[in-house]
Amino acid sequence: MPLTTSVNKHLLPVFDKPMIYYPLTTLILAGVKQVCIVVNPEDVSGYRTLLGTGRRFGLEIELVEQDAPLGIAHAIKQVPVRFRGQNFWVILGDNFFFGRGLGRELDNSSRMSGCTAFGYSVGDPSAYGVATFKKDGSILRIVEKPSVPWPSNFAVPGLYRFDPTVFSLIESLELSERGELEVTDLLNVYAKQKTLDFQILPRGTVWMDLGSHEMLLEASNLVRMLQSRSGMKIGDPVEAAIHMGTNKIG
Repeated sequence: MPLTTSVNKHLLPVFDKPMIYYPLTTLILAGVKQVCIVVNPEDVSGYRTLLGTGRRFGLEIELVEQDAPLGIAHAIKQVPVRFRGQNFWVILGDNFFFGRGLGRELDNSSRMSGCTAFGYSVGDPSAYGVATFKKDGSILRIVEKPSVPWPSNFAVPGLYRFDPTVFSLIESLELSERGELEVTDLLNVYAKQKTLDFQILPRGTVWMDLGSHEMLLEASNLVRMLQSRSGMKIGDPVEAAIHMGTNKIG
């Protein structure tokens, strides 16, 4: 606020592109060709105007309405049946990722069953979901916004890969104290079943959660600097589609 009073957050600019372009680019580079975007009903027209059918990005994009802000796991529940028969990625619209070969790393790293989540080392984990580990180094559970001493420095970014069992597992969740179906609770169900694969994002990867004015500015400055020095576009889904050979136009 007040930037999002009249504009959906994920349509705000990050330097020269709308925020939603950056997670879309991450997905394209990971080999994704079908995308379901869960949006507020009042924002459907804005997304449709910006993204169209997704053809120019080499994507098939479907917009699905979430009538109330009841959490990320609830948003996953809105995915149409036709998307539910195979493994799929979930990425939050305000998560910025950048790293050499990141898409290829993601495509190669995810397991065929269960859930794949990722860790990213941060200086202050208190604002994030944070991984806790067993003595053998395997994942124990995710703790939301831990207090000092932190269980680890590995925050969990908004990027996951789920198998189709996720939909039945969501049905077993209960609303949290803030009245939402929490993705952290969902991840912990997988952890309890020993089907949560936790991987550290490759060294050199940049992750930013663009949930504050400061991080929005930092990401914009980073994109400006990288583009001006390299002469290449960062977070451009058209360029990513051309790179992947999936661009349908031009």
